[in-house]
Amino acid sequence: MRSETIKLNILTTYPVKWTVNSVMRDFIQNFYDSIGYEKFSEGFKYKYKSEVLTMEGDSSFDFDWLCYLGTSTKRASGKHTAGKFGEGFKVASLVAYRDYGYSITMESKDWRLKVTEEDEEIDGKRVKCLAYKKTKRKDDGSSRLILRNVTQEHFDDFKTSIKGFFYNDNPVLGRCIYFNRGYGVYERSGSKNGIVFAQYQDRYHIDDFPFVITNREYEPSRDDRDRSEFRGSEARKCVLETIEEMTDDSAYDFLVHLRKHWSYNRKYQAFDIGSVIDALIYKVSKSKKRCEDFVEQFGEEIVADFPYGVNPGRRKVAAFWYARWSGKNNRKIVRRRFSDMGVSDVIRLCEEEGGFEQERASNERERRYISVLEKIARTEFYDLIIYDRLPGVGIILNEAAVAAGMAAGSVKSTENAKNKYGMMVKYDILRICIKSNHLNRDTFPTALSTYLHELLHQYGKDSERNFHMALILMDVRLSQMEAQLNKYEEEWRGLEG
Repeated sequence: MRSETIKLNILTTYPVKWTVNSVMRDFIQNFYDSIGYEKFSEGFKYKYKSEVLTMEGDSSFDFDWLCYLGTSTKRASGKHTAGKFGEGFKVASLVAYRDYGYSITMESKDWRLKVTEEDEEIDGKRVKCLAYKKTKRKDDGSSRLILRNVTQEHFDDFKTSIKGFFYNDNPVLGRCIYFNRGYGVYERSGSKNGIVFAQYQDRYHIDDFPFVITNREYEPSRDDRDRSEFRGSEARKCVLETIEEMTDDSAYDFLVHLRKHWSYNRKYQAFDIGSVIDALIYKVSKSKKRCEDFVEQFGEEIVADFPYGVNPGRRKVAAFWYARWSGKNNRKIVRRRFSDMGVSDVIRLCEEEGGFEQERASNERERRYISVLEKIARTEFYDLIIYDRLPGVGIILNEAAVAAGMAAGSVKSTENAKNKYGMMVKYDILRICIKSNHLNRDTFPTALSTYLHELLHQYGKDSERNFHMALILMDVRLSQMEAQLNKYEEEWRGLEG
């Protein structure tokens, strides 16, 4: 049979190293682009016997696509036409022929080629270049690649490479959550780790994320073919674009499947699953019905984290309450964005469960006890506490509130006043509140320490250094006045008489 030898512009010494998996991927690519993902399951066949691997597709393409570098228009057009990675086929053939000892035959339309090598002279030196030996064949409407000397191990790599392309019967695909126009979300079959397909190829794996995402359009900003794996940020964009295409119902389904990721993950992750959760919440939150369904199904099991911008004091009270709330074990704190779907956040839950303090004016009996506390503050702590007039005292109505007392209605001081110890007054305390059950015959020590504690907040909040220094001085003073305290407690206990 008459043959024609075509030398290619690639030396056999070309410094490239590809894995068997990469070689197989590029061989499969030509068939996949020609057939398309919709018909790939039916249109691509392969068989393996006696170290001969044959790939066959119900498609055909021109010989020239396998000859010239720079002929690829696939990325520019977005179309899938066989052979437009001609340079990929050449490099794959070089590595397979040179490094793995394959015998390679490719045929389509009316041509057949066999990969070989030919002598070439460059600068007076004899070198080898890759070549095709081309012959004629009868066009049967199909394309065929025949690889000889393929070991069983390499055939296993081939089967793995097929899974790196998106098609209907790909065994990595489990139940379909959503699919439309090349955008899809599937449960992952046979693994707890996820896959991101971009332009129908496997480009990223996500640990502990048993889902498969496909995005028909996305390609990274860098057009780098050798970098088959995306960066985490690129995979994230790819997934978020797919979520934008989803319906409210499919987004709801996907969000429910991601339940183990609803809480914040403080560990480093190369792929930000939290951003996927937030995007799904945003999608679902647009549907009033779906939000109602979600709250009905999960509202009693989760609580959204603190919202942004909440008053620090209010946040502290709510956190203290939640840590001691009897229903805590039945709830799980999740990402704050869940509040957009109507889930109660910690602040709202604290309000609903009566965790915040509510107050009223003191009655006559309570005022008698308060007067003893005020006398001790004026008489025994005049040098530590600076008040022209002691703040009024209200009563905390909610006995379930976590705080025994609170400094209410405080404002920043502008006087720059200092006590005997050089501590500057930072806040003007307008009112103090104490639980009613602390104003009884047997509660003198608790009532006194609570009252003084709140007065000392004029030097700062709980976390501030001056406030802690004031507390230390107060404790020292109390430890040194046992006799006086006994007299005050006697007076206190006699108020009920």
